[in-house]
Amino acid sequence: HREQARLLILYLGDFYTPGIDLPWHYVPVTLAVTTPLLTLGSSLVGLAVLAVLAGKKNRAVGTGFAACLVPAWIVLGLIPFMLPGQRVYGGIRHFLFVVPALCIAAGVGLDFILSRLRGVLTYPARAAAAILFLLLVISTYSYHPYYTVYYNKLVGGPRGAYGSFPLENWGNAYKAACRWLNRNAPEGSVVLALVAEQVPRWYLRPDITVLGPESARLPPEHYDYSLYIIRDLDPLLLPDHPPVFQIRVKNQPICKIHQW
Repeated sequence: HREQARLLILYLGDFYTPGIDLPWHYVPVTLAVTTPLLTLGSSLVGLAVLAVLAGKKNRAVGTGFAACLVPAWIVLGLIPFMLPGQRVYGGIRHFLFVVPALCIAAGVGLDFILSRLRGVLTYPARAAAAILFLLLVISTYSYHPYYTVYYNKLVGGPRGAYGSFPLENWGNAYKAACRWLNRNAPEGSVVLALVAEQVPRWYLRPDITVLGPESARLPPEHYDYSLYIIRDLDPLLLPDHPPVFQIRVKNQPICKIHQW
């Protein structure tokens, strides 16, 4: 791993190198804080229900085995990425395949909760399920179209995650930022892209010159705008020079343009 590209991953406020010193709990913690709380809570209930079903005596043939499949899917899917030396980074991308199992467990858990309510309050139980589903849809859609910066209330959403976890890791916000530059930048403008300059080069007008991060040490006289996404920390926190354009998600900036 030491001969591979040295990536620095922001995790719980510190920077680590995957495969070298990244803690084993990066995997479960990252999965927990990027899963909607309704899904996370219901899945924990569902896993408990499945564990009880798996351990019951006199169960129907095959029921115990089926009840073990979803927990095994999750546990056996996560453990390999928690072993020492595993090069895991970029959020949950490497163990994304456990999310369907988590959703199945959440379905089992929610069904269990509602079944307990159904015996007492039939109509309210159905109404509760509809309201919970609607809240989940609204909460998720509120991130549109920047779903990859989702963090739940365990860390205070994107605003609370700033400085502890990565935010805009994939450059999705560049499209809207480049649209603003294409409308407002004069012909022949020069843009300094501080992060992943290949993305704005794809979206910006042909007459706009894009400088990469290797030009960051140049004085502002060499470019008209600076553009960047906020992956880990904001590289240009300038109270006296606010951005002319920025993209926010849940009141947390994820992309900024400064004019010079």
